[in-house]
Amino acid sequence: SILLAVHLVLVNLAAIGPLFCIGLLWRDAVAAQRTARWLARRACLSLLVGMLLGGLLMGLYSFGGAALDGTRFYKALLRIPHDRLWWGVAELAFYYLCMLPVVFFWRPLSHWRWLLTLLFFLAATNLIYHFTPMFVLVGQLQGSPDATPLTNSELLALYFSPPVLARVVHHLLAGFAIVPTVLLLRTAAQAHHAGTTAEKDVFDALARRAGLWILGVTLLEIPSGIWFLFQLPEFAQDRLLGGNALATGWFAAALLMVLLLL
Repeated sequence: SILLAVHLVLVNLAAIGPLFCIGLLWRDAVAAQRTARWLARRACLSLLVGMLLGGLLMGLYSFGGAALDGTRFYKALLRIPHDRLWWGVAELAFYYLCMLPVVFFWRPLSHWRWLLTLLFFLAATNLIYHFTPMFVLVGQLQGSPDATPLTNSELLALYFSPPVLARVVHHLLAGFAIVPTVLLLRTAAQAHHAGTTAEKDVFDALARRAGLWILGVTLLEIPSGIWFLFQLPEFAQDRLLGGNALATGWFAAALLMVLLLL
């Protein structure tokens, strides 16, 4: 569970980070553009570490024995059309094909902001579209007695089914909260160590803007979370809503802590 949580944070940073790079890129302050380059580097590193953790998790879930429900995850993964799985490797390579030129050739490319914007957009939407719904669906298919691979039309129909869509939306909204949290920590530290008043003002403004993003998106997580909760299996709803004292207590404590932090 801890490995999965870290994996999700890292892949969220990798997928949503480039979209925030676009916003930073189009601010005229040099400090904001430096922050965009810093975030692009962290997004690339996050995906690399996230992939390593993802591979470890897939191995644990697929071959972890009875304690991790045996091969349920592996069997569910094989229900995804196999061409989609192979294309996943190409999609990961495409992400780095877009992002590595940005990281290594930032200075010459910074004169073509529209090109950087396109590269960031393609990298982000590539991960969001391909991997988020696919792995949500794999989780949804675990335990299914049917082992037949889905057709592409069946796959798309399941992608837009309420249980899958609710989890995808909730996951992506979490990404839109995680990235500004990272930016808030970074820019607040930079403001503290800024060499000039003008530079400090820029970083203070970025930190405040990141805080507003966190507030707005986390508030959106509340209705999204309610939708997600009611798409869970009945036994899971029961545990969270009073059927299991420990699960309900942690759930209530987490909600209260989020509201207090906001």
